Amino acid sequence: MYPFLFCNASFGENFFHVLTCLERYLAVVHPITYMRLRKAHGIRIRNISIVCVWLLTFLLSGLVYVDLHPQFPTMFLTPIGICLAAVTFCSFSVLYVLIRPGPGEGGRNGGRVDRSKLRAFITITVILVVLWLWLGGILVSYSLYGSNLVGHNMQRADMQHNSSFNSTADDCGAIVYFDLGISIQSIRTFFLVPIYTLVFYLGVQQWRQQRSFSAASHSDIFTFNMAALQLIWVGGTVVWAWALSTGIPQIVAMYPFLFSIAWFGENFFHVLTCLERYLAVVHPITYMRLRNARGVRIRNISIVCVWVLTPLLSGFIYVNFHPSMPIMFLILFGVCLAAVTFCSFSVLYVLIRPGPGEGGRDGGRVDRSKLRAFITITVILVVLWLWLGGILVSHSLYGSNLMGMDVKCLLLMCAYLFNIPSSMVSPLLYLHRAGKLSCSWFPSVEMSLNSSSTVNTSLNSVNRDCSNSDLSNLIIIIYGITRAILLCPLCIPVLCIGLKRWRKKCSFATECHSDIFTYNTISLEALRVLGLILHCLHKLTEVPELLTAGYCLYTITWFGENVFHILTCVERYLAVVHPITYMSLKHVRGSRIRNVVIGCVWLLSLFFTTTLLFHFTSMILILNLSMQAVSLVLRWLDAFSVSDTHAFSCMDRQDAIANSWSAYGDHGRHISKTPSIEDNKEECTARNETTDVRRTANKNLCSQGVLLQIVEMSANSLTSNYSTIVWAHNISTPFLVCSIIDTTFFATRSVLLFPLTVLILYLAYQRWRQQGSWTAVSHCDLFTYHLAVMELFDILGTVSLLCGLLTGFKDIVRVSRYLYSIPITGEFFFHNLTCVERYLAVVHPHTYIGLRSARGVRIRNTIIGCVWLLSFAWMLKISLYYPLYPIVPSLVVFTLSIVIISFCGLSVLCVLSRPGPGQKVQDKEGVDQSKRRAFYTIMAITGVLFLWFSGIMVGIAVRTSVQLSDDGKCLMEKCAYWLNVPCSLVLPLLYLHRAGKLSFSVRTCGIK
Repeated sequence: MYPFLFCNASFGENFFHVLTCLERYLAVVHPITYMRLRKAHGIRIRNISIVCVWLLTFLLSGLVYVDLHPQFPTMFLTPIGICLAAVTFCSFSVLYVLIRPGPGEGGRNGGRVDRSKLRAFITITVILVVLWLWLGGILVSYSLYGSNLVGHNMQRADMQHNSSFNSTADDCGAIVYFDLGISIQSIRTFFLVPIYTLVFYLGVQQWRQQRSFSAASHSDIFTFNMAALQLIWVGGTVVWAWALSTGIPQIVAMYPFLFSIAWFGENFFHVLTCLERYLAVVHPITYMRLRNARGVRIRNISIVCVWVLTPLLSGFIYVNFHPSMPIMFLILFGVCLAAVTFCSFSVLYVLIRPGPGEGGRDGGRVDRSKLRAFITITVILVVLWLWLGGILVSHSLYGSNLMGMDVKCLLLMCAYLFNIPSSMVSPLLYLHRAGKLSCSWFPSVEMSLNSSSTVNTSLNSVNRDCSNSDLSNLIIIIYGITRAILLCPLCIPVLCIGLKRWRKKCSFATECHSDIFTYNTISLEALRVLGLILHCLHKLTEVPELLTAGYCLYTITWFGENVFHILTCVERYLAVVHPITYMSLKHVRGSRIRNVVIGCVWLLSLFFTTTLLFHFTSMILILNLSMQAVSLVLRWLDAFSVSDTHAFSCMDRQDAIANSWSAYGDHGRHISKTPSIEDNKEECTARNETTDVRRTANKNLCSQGVLLQIVEMSANSLTSNYSTIVWAHNISTPFLVCSIIDTTFFATRSVLLFPLTVLILYLAYQRWRQQGSWTAVSHCDLFTYHLAVMELFDILGTVSLLCGLLTGFKDIVRVSRYLYSIPITGEFFFHNLTCVERYLAVVHPHTYIGLRSARGVRIRNTIIGCVWLLSFAWMLKISLYYPLYPIVPSLVVFTLSIVIISFCGLSVLCVLSRPGPGQKVQDKEGVDQSKRRAFYTIMAITGVLFLWFSGIMVGIAVRTSVQLSDDGKCLMEKCAYWLNVPCSLVLPLLYLHRAGKLSFSVRTCGIK
């Protein structure tokens, strides 16, 4: 778990560095775009970017954590290289803006530099330096680790460091390496936690003052998000230390995931900060536009995207580690560096060129804001290049033969120290802007850059090569503790400032996007601290689960920080280069976009963190058998395991196999160990029967047993599996019949739902084009739209099922089951929401009218987001229970849904039956038609839910019945699935009827 947390924090840190540099780049190079992004639109974009950073952080951390492979360093270095490229671009762009003369200026005015642009350049440069320092540390450490220059006493003859990044865990076998690694991580934590704590405190103060982050600088928002990523890193360090102390390998394995999240997120937010500065300088009109509600929405969407991409990348690296993983890291890092570099040069260009009406003589008069943007982007660029250089040098030395394994591991662990500048640059810049730092060389700098960069990640390979050594653990724990010590003083003031701002404004809508990113980064940093605590607890208690949790927290921080870095740079880029766009993003729309992005980053981070936990309990999405193969062998193996106390004859085994055909779809049994083919042959030979008929049956059964073994062990194509099954048994076997019923059910359901779904989505698109917003859309209609989108997962699951059956890919067939679980769960919730909405419209009309306002729309959107989260959580629960099915939780959810809907129906019926004010009992015919329609809607939903519930109960009763044969149980259980079809069709049909697309008339019901 520690690698997960570590990767999470590292990735997130780089992303937020990139975001910070992009924000500075926009502030200098595109000031119009930057000003546009200061509005609600820009806030939305900022939030979306932050969310994307978080999602990417979790994704990359999960990938690093779950699927480690020899080329992991390349995949790890790719995001660093991308971030470095982005920050470098921002730096040179801002530098170009700084050095070029402005309009009407001559070369003699080159000394007059805009202070804001200079600050943006310094910010980007600082980020660039720390990123290069971090990269250099990694490269040096891993280069020395792979070299043969230092000590050979711990190398093995079969080790190939230049091609294998996750060699054996005994490469750095001494426990002192782990202790050294923990020590380094602890030092890093001690440095970063105070800083990010201060950042969090300031962010909270700012939020308490303004009650919104809409007016906050985009860079500050990015810094807040990076602080959150750093907290994830710290949490991963704690988890790792705890896991190492307790000896729990699962917790140790989670650290790379959390580390990756922080690392990716940091880079992303660095890029966003540089972009924000870039817009403020280069495109000021765009930047000013992004300061409105539109810009706030864009900012929020960016943040959400960062948070989504961060866990996705972390989870991908964690789950699917393979030799090309280091290339992925380098590409991502390169993108971040490119973005930040572009922002830097763009801002520099704006700074050096003469402004309108200025001559070359006026070049010395530089806009202070542009100068600050340039400095911000340059700082981010420098730290990113430093981080990348450290990574490249460490891994180059690790892959060389210049030194022994002891020195390699030591240098590899020490590469973590190159990440500290990358993690500290954003919070320090934020504190300087907030007036908490009095740097004489940086006077009156009020950076808009705010991507509180937090962690970065040491590659997962350390977990493979050096993670079992005491020295490595010591370094990591020290690093995490030091990081927490450094970040906590920064995070707490930032949060306090944000709280003060919120208390003043009671909203974050006016908060700068960079500030929002910073707040989120600090939240990630809190997770990192938690991971560090869990790591230390693992070291003390030797509980493996603690180490797994610590890694997950670290990876969340890693990826999230990188994404928030990118968001910060993008926000700065828009503020400088595109100020008009930036100002437009400062409005409500921008705040929404920003919030969406931040939400996506966090959601994906949590999603992939949970996926990693499932992986270490051997219950994740990929299994070695397809659904059909598991169903085929399930009961057959179970029969053998139950009767292992006495020997089976071939005739007994025939009965057991015959019963197994009726077990298709019965996931209530565990898979036991499969008897070998030789066991079947020897047993059949030893159990000779006296009659010729028995011998013939034994001979046939032995052939069948061999065929079943071939089906289980090879299973390269489900088509060939079906052929084998049909050849070995009669075509009318229950297994084949149940398979046909299953496939027919899902295919028919998809055929019925697909046209309705497409038509509903088309009508929704038409309505959106007419109105340009979903605000005026009825809550019930919006629920139907989301349910239609969920039904697409059902259709995708059917396609996956058919493709898996045709191509023989077992994993595709299993994934289809998880896709089916999303719409089934969503149906329950959206049915409940529709009935509650109808209930409020009839029973509480005043409350219903109040919910039609902007406040009600926000509540509705929040609830819809929760429904999607619960649907995906249920999918994860299905994977956790696999091959079983969570019947009890399903029945609980189903029962609650029926109770809620029944209450709504009875309440509406009571309102319809009682006379209204001033009415007599005889005036029942004058009942409001809208209330009557609401009643019929609730009754229709109640009816289909009861029908579906009855089907489930019948299936459970049939499965537990002793009166029916196995063939009858299988057929009846599969046929009960068809009772779900009306439940899936009711809401689409009701919507189409309201839209006038259904021509039938139900006059007696009044549904018109």
